[in-house]
Amino acid sequence: MLLVAVFGKASQPALLQQRQAMSNPAVTRVITMLGNLASEMETEQQEDERVNAEFNGWCQAQTSSTEQAIKILRTKIEELGASLATLYANRQELQTRVHELTGQVETTKTQIQDAKDKRTQEHDAFVAEQTDFANSIAACAKAVEILKAHYGDGSAPQSTRPAWMSLMQVKKALMKVKLDVPPVVQAFLESATEHHAATLAQGQQAQQQQQQQAAPGFFGKKPGFHDTYEAATDEGLNIVAQMQVLQQTFTEDKQSAIDEENRLQQAFETLLKEKEAQLEALTAELAAQQASLNAVNQEIGEKETAKANAEHELKDEEAYLSSVKTQCDSAAAMFQQRSTDREQERTAVLEAIKVLEAER
Repeated sequence: MLLVAVFGKASQPALLQQRQAMSNPAVTRVITMLGNLASEMETEQQEDERVNAEFNGWCQAQTSSTEQAIKILRTKIEELGASLATLYANRQELQTRVHELTGQVETTKTQIQDAKDKRTQEHDAFVAEQTDFANSIAACAKAVEILKAHYGDGSAPQSTRPAWMSLMQVKKALMKVKLDVPPVVQAFLESATEHHAATLAQGQQAQQQQQQQAAPGFFGKKPGFHDTYEAATDEGLNIVAQMQVLQQTFTEDKQSAIDEENRLQQAFETLLKEKEAQLEALTAELAAQQASLNAVNQEIGEKETAKANAEHELKDEEAYLSSVKTQCDSAAAMFQQRSTDREQERTAVLEAIKVLEAER
C-alpha cells in the first residue's frame, strides 16, 4: 500500500528526480528487491491457499461426521423413546396384575385359615357332643340297670332303696343334650331326684315310713316330703323300656354325629385341597409376573440411562458442530481478507517495478 501511495500519487518534480536517479545502480537494486518481494508474496499466497484448503477439508470432514453423529443420536433417542413408551405400558399392566394377584393370594390364605378355624370349632363341638352322648348313653344304661334291679321281673322288690344318685346323674346327662325325653321319664327322674333329697333329710325314719305306708299311683305324681314309694311293676317296666329306647336314640344320634363329622371332615379336606392348589397356582403366577415386572423395570432403567446419555452426547455434538462452523467461517473470512490484502500489495509492487523500469 505504501508503494501505491509513493508511485501512484507522486508529483511531477518527484518523477523528474526518479528519472535522474535511475541512472544510478541503486535503482536497479530497488527493482530487484521489489521483484523478490512480489515473488515472496506469491509464494506466501500459495502456501496460505494450501493451508486454507487443508483447513477447509478438515472443516468439511468434521462437519460431515458430526452431522452424521447427530443424525444417529437423534434416531437412537427416538427409538429409545418409542421403546420406553411400550415398556411403560407393559409395566403398568404388570403392576396391575401383580396387585390383583397379591390380593387374591391374601384372600385365598384368609379363606384357608377361616376354613381351618371353622373346622377346629366344629371338631371341638363334635368332641364335646360325643362326650355328652357317651355320658347320656352310660347314664341311661345305668338307669336301666338300677330300674331292672329294683323292679326285676315284676315280683315285689326287697326293702332296699335304688341308687338314686345314679338317677340324678341320668337327669344331668339328659339336660346336656337336646332331645325330647318322654314325659313319663321326665316325671320319673324328677320324682326320683326330689325323693332323693327328701330321703337324705329324713334319714332312717323316712325309710321306715316308706316301708309301712303305701302310696298308690307312684308314677305320674310328685311325692311330697313324707311320701313313700312302693313298686309299681308294670309302670316301672314301661319306664325301663322307654329308658332303653332313649338309650338307643342317644346311640343313634351319637353315630349320626360321627357320620356328620366324617362328612364335614371330608368336605373340609376337599375344600382345603382345592384352595391350596389354587393358592399354589396364584403364588406361581404372582412370582412369574413379579419376575417379569422386575425385568421390565431393569430394562426401563437401562434404556432411560441410555437415552439420557444419548441426549447429553447429542448436546455435546451439537455444541461442537456449532463451534466448528463458527471456527471455519471465521477462518474463511480471515483467509479472504489476507488474500485481498496480499493481492493489493502485490499489485502495488508490480506497478512500482513497471514505473521504475520505464523510467530507468
